[in-house]
Amino acid sequence: TTSGNGPEMGTDVQIISSKPIRRYTDHTEHVIDFSWSATNFLLSASLDKTVRLWHVSRPGCLQIFQHADLVTSVAFHPRDDGYFLSGGSDKKLRVWSILDGRVRDWAQAPEMITAARYTPDARFVVAGLLHGQVYFYDVDGLKYYTQISCKNRSGSQKEGKKVTGLTFMRGAEYDGISSKSQPPGGERASRESMMAGSISISTNSLVGTHATSMIKGPDNSTALTPRSSIRATSYENSPPVSKLKYRSRQSKIIYRDKMLVTTNDSRLRLFGLDDFCMIRKYKGLVNMQMQIRARFNETGNFIVSGSESGNVYIWNTSSKNEPLHLKVSGLNNYDRSKSYESFEASRASLPIVTDTVFVPSMGLKEALISSKLFPSLLSMDNVKHDMSSAAIITSDYEGTIRVFVRKSCIDAVYYAAGPEGFVDS
Repeated sequence: TTSGNGPEMGTDVQIISSKPIRRYTDHTEHVIDFSWSATNFLLSASLDKTVRLWHVSRPGCLQIFQHADLVTSVAFHPRDDGYFLSGGSDKKLRVWSILDGRVRDWAQAPEMITAARYTPDARFVVAGLLHGQVYFYDVDGLKYYTQISCKNRSGSQKEGKKVTGLTFMRGAEYDGISSKSQPPGGERASRESMMAGSISISTNSLVGTHATSMIKGPDNSTALTPRSSIRATSYENSPPVSKLKYRSRQSKIIYRDKMLVTTNDSRLRLFGLDDFCMIRKYKGLVNMQMQIRARFNETGNFIVSGSESGNVYIWNTSSKNEPLHLKVSGLNNYDRSKSYESFEASRASLPIVTDTVFVPSMGLKEALISSKLFPSLLSMDNVKHDMSSAAIITSDYEGTIRVFVRKSCIDAVYYAAGPEGFVDS
């Protein structure tokens, strides 16, 4: 267990600004979900029964999509952000055309939809429901495909609890050996979770400072009209699930997608999307009521989540006994992981950490190099540390946003910036 109670130091290392670029106040009820596009458009879903479209270059709302009931989830199409997905209390899953301003396809779910996302290959629309069911629909026509259950087989939680988050990870395996994994969306997935704050350095393992600013979008945005921007959008097309590419005559790359489901029974469940079977169950956090969503870091090696206990929890996605790349099939044949790191991230009257995200490695490297703490550091090439899991942004129930960084990361940067680091390089 690590601690986040150290003194605030090094606050001139700015990862993200302490003040918001924009402040939008058009929604009349709580905002439940966000989705960023590759062109810096933002969708927001609210309990005021609307989804609203924004752009960071514009001061106000660009378009309103009215719904019949509360909207709990929203997501841009991963390859064409002229379309988006919404779900909510009326049990309807809708695919909207932004240019036309109307519903293109819809499907009726058996229960209230509490989370909804596209799979990274854009083959399925996934809907998490009120009592732990996760439904898969073909993107073409929203036809029902299959379902999985996120419920305990016995005990007080056997009836199933609300699905609060769906997150995806794409991994590449070389002849059965796991290679680098990556959350779908790349930089877009990282930008989607960026919030305002500044990094802080101390002698504790994880330390932080806070800023009471709102969630912010990516900077350096270009002012584009909604129609021209959406039409011009294109993502890097990831290979479809299980498609084989040859690295050499002796080895092949198999791309496999995995889905992480967060539920209100204080569990995270990891599923393989090739056979829809559970691979691993993660425990440790407290999530009984809030809409908490666990997330991967950009390499897929770690998972981070907030908690109703005021702590942040971190899991390693592989274990010595059963690494994540090993295929697990069968309904009851999965690994249970109770091993995690945690640190305190909120001392509010209601100590609830509502959201967490790993700082993208590129942003952290740029912030460290541009700071005044390491004047002799010209590049991060000889810094021996995993930057993709070195810093975490958190938000709590009172609206405070904090940034935490591992002391081992700062130690590695100090070493690389000193004479020993130059000798080693």
